[in-house]
Amino acid sequence: MLNIKILGSQCAVSDYYQEVVEKTAQELGLAYRIEKIEAEDILQREYNVYVGCLIGYCPGCNHAPRDSVSDRYTPALVLNGKLVLHSRFPDESEFRKLLAEFS
Repeated sequence: MLNIKILGSQCAVSDYYQEVVEKTAQELGLAYRIEKIEAEDILQREYNVYVGCLIGYCPGCNHAPRDSVSDRYTPALVLNGKLVLHSRFPDESEFRKLLAEFS
């Protein structure tokens, strides 16, 4: 069973990210479990991922404030405990490729 974690915030983009991942997993016929994690303390402590959203204003996930190239922001994707995507919203073909690799 594929263990999928969506690291995100309480926003429509993060919800849509989860929908795309779940739809892709279903299309691939995968057995999976999906969970969305929004708690900033867990995101930072367990995954070293930060919420780049600004309260009251959404500049978009691709505009997260990056202080260095190593910074990681939501939305992010964890497959079987491994952080495989962060700081951007890829197209469906990339989700499909990653999910197929981990299945």
